[in-house]
Amino acid sequence: MELKFLDHAKSFFEQNKNKSLAAALTGTWITSGMKGTQLKLFETTKTTQFADFILVATVQNPIQAGAISHQIIKTLKQFDLSVRTVEGSQESDWILIDMYDLVIHLFTPAAREIYALDELLACYKSVTIPQEFYTFAADQDWESISQSSNDTDDFKNYI
Repeated sequence: MELKFLDHAKSFFEQNKNKSLAAALTGTWITSGMKGTQLKLFETTKTTQFADFILVATVQNPIQAGAISHQIIKTLKQFDLSVRTVEGSQESDWILIDMYDLVIHLFTPAAREIYALDELLACYKSVTIPQEFYTFAADQDWESISQSSNDTDDFKNYI
């Protein structure tokens, strides 16, 4: 499956001074673009040392989780980001990707309910994900996404 937005991710990533946020938004956009749902992005910059952002998303099945995790890793490695560890496999109900400043959790609906990670992370600042990320279309213009992100209060000092 060819995703046109990957061609534009590099320019978006390079425009951002905050590389952790750029990685988090890129991971968020990939997840949404590949039909991940119930995305929540938490900023942990000032409260933890293990990551700056944590992304939590729901996927329909372990195969989808594997495909999303593969695409996120492949894309973010292009920007010289390293993977610390990946926990879980295409048979797992939960895949965790640790990329140092960004930690991503991909859950099936049942696993997300069982582990209730959202409740545990509720103490961290929730980052508003631009609506455009949820209405993603493969041919959507990346420039319109990055422009609208500039207008979002949560991104004022980042982009």
